[in-house]
Amino acid sequence: MRKLKIFSDVLRSKFLHKPFYVHFYVTRRCVFKCKMCSIWKYGTKKEELPLDKIEVLARRLRKLGAANVVFTGGEPFIRGDLPEIAAAFKSTGMSVRVQTTGAQIVTPDRIDAVIKGGAEYFTVSLDTLDPGKQDEICGSEGLWASAVATIKHIVSRLPKSVNVVNTVVSRANIEELPEIVEFVDGLGAYSSLVPVHLLPSSNDENLIRNSADDMAFRSEDAHLIDEAFDEVIKMKRGGKRIGSSLKFLEDSRVALKTGDYSFACDAGWLYFVVFPDGSLSPCDELDPFCNVLDDGFMSYFGSKEYNEKTEKMIRRCAGCIYGCWRETSYLVGDTRVLLERIRSFIR
Repeated sequence: MRKLKIFSDVLRSKFLHKPFYVHFYVTRRCVFKCKMCSIWKYGTKKEELPLDKIEVLARRLRKLGAANVVFTGGEPFIRGDLPEIAAAFKSTGMSVRVQTTGAQIVTPDRIDAVIKGGAEYFTVSLDTLDPGKQDEICGSEGLWASAVATIKHIVSRLPKSVNVVNTVVSRANIEELPEIVEFVDGLGAYSSLVPVHLLPSSNDENLIRNSADDMAFRSEDAHLIDEAFDEVIKMKRGGKRIGSSLKFLEDSRVALKTGDYSFACDAGWLYFVVFPDGSLSPCDELDPFCNVLDDGFMSYFGSKEYNEKTEKMIRRCAGCIYGCWRETSYLVGDTRVLLERIRSFIR
């Protein structure tokens, strides 16, 4: 039933022009300081909405037609009321996914409580099969074992859901990709391989990107990229659980080799971001310009003024290849990707 709902949501967005996907930052606070990420720099408890305001926010997003919400952060499990937040969205009819680092605070009991609240899908981060390297990337201790234990527990509790292990593809792990896919498949989860997005300098600022020279690809790495993606694509065609579409994998290869991340973005209507205070932006990397809780928001969303503001922001953007955005555009706009997803779920 969950998988059938995904396809009905796709058709609803495609033909009725309704939002498919919302990123909701329940918090920007995090327990780690990952090299490639800057979110932890901006997180404060003060900006976070209380539960009663989140309940209003959830009802408004559903009234817009939004079908799916992803709780992200920071680390969503930092919030003690995460089960209640999940219940607030689930009660509206929205599907709930939770993205987590799998940190030590993400215990089986807390996972079970969030599932009971209404979470149907999870995404857990894992960037390497080397525990020491994982800790180095994330500024952590013991994260690898904790993340793997989290994945195993989630799969045991939700064996029929599309649970995903998200791997940020960088120079630090490019040669590991096939082994990571094999490992994740053995856990009963799907691999999502997302190219690293970095700032050129530590002096630059971005809401989610950071600078990390040791994770950045160089021109001489092109053959490593080709070798890794050739094997991963072969594995996907052979039936391994890889959530990334073939189109996304091929486009990722090109982006990592050329630095060209441009694409026809649907941010602002097909998908958008809601930050912890309820403010809305077309994308995680762009500053918000309205708030879901504002008086008049429901009539403002999708208006001429809203659309012009969104289009202006997107025109200035150099592009990205984040799986959440690209894959949603591909799923709704490219019949081949939709059919590929259907075949994958049937298999």
